[in-house]
Amino acid sequence: MKRYGKTLEATAHILANLEDWDCRSQLGPVALHKQIAAGQTVELLALEGPRAIEQLTLNITAADTDAALRQTILRIRFDDHTWGQIQSPLGDFFGAAPGINPYESVRHLQLPPNWKPAARMGAAGGTFYQTESILKSPPRKSDTIQGNLWAGGKLFVWRPRKREVLELQLDAPETRNYVVHIVAALTPKAGRFYANIGCESIGLGDENSPITLNVPYRTLSRNFSSRKMELKQGGHILIIHNAGPAPGAELGLDFVWVQKK
Repeated sequence: MKRYGKTLEATAHILANLEDWDCRSQLGPVALHKQIAAGQTVELLALEGPRAIEQLTLNITAADTDAALRQTILRIRFDDHTWGQIQSPLGDFFGAAPGINPYESVRHLQLPPNWKPAARMGAAGGTFYQTESILKSPPRKSDTIQGNLWAGGKLFVWRPRKREVLELQLDAPETRNYVVHIVAALTPKAGRFYANIGCESIGLGDENSPITLNVPYRTLSRNFSSRKMELKQGGHILIIHNAGPAPGAELGLDFVWVQKK
């Protein structure tokens, strides 16, 4: 990591900002047209010298497309290796197994401005709370940052002291089973946390096994879920414990939602 750290950082920056990357191949595309019979092995392409495959697009025509995607093996060998470094069913390699899954490429997540979570499909029965709207009392140090990755276009960022806790007020409209979800930010500056309701562990980490939000190079949004538990009708205090490994670590808490089960 010490030796290649700068290279890894540069690569991560390019992958996170592909729309700004102006380095493109000066060579034209190479057409591939082959008829492959059952049980036959055919070499589609051989390239000499230092090269990089920037894009690979294959169109397949067969009497049974799903079977052809599963039973046709793509093998790619480079750098004088004896065996193919890539050996995969064609459909699996392109993420089209067991059948065609139409897509173009991995794209940056596009969300509508100021989007809000909705209680439908996997979130059916959910009630959603922006973190800053359910604070029992303001923490010593916090901030709100803007960004369309976050619900309502903003993220509550808590910068806690060692062993500091954050108390959030939740409401159970009726006595029944619920799951509590915390949607948090994974960032290079993030720390660790665990959560409980009152003194009860709810399956969202603990002092010995906290949830880690720190990831290098990227900013992600992730949902963390408690175990199913019964909550009595009325108010409850969700306690977020700072378990950061180092001073200065922050916790980005987008929203909390309570789901009927």
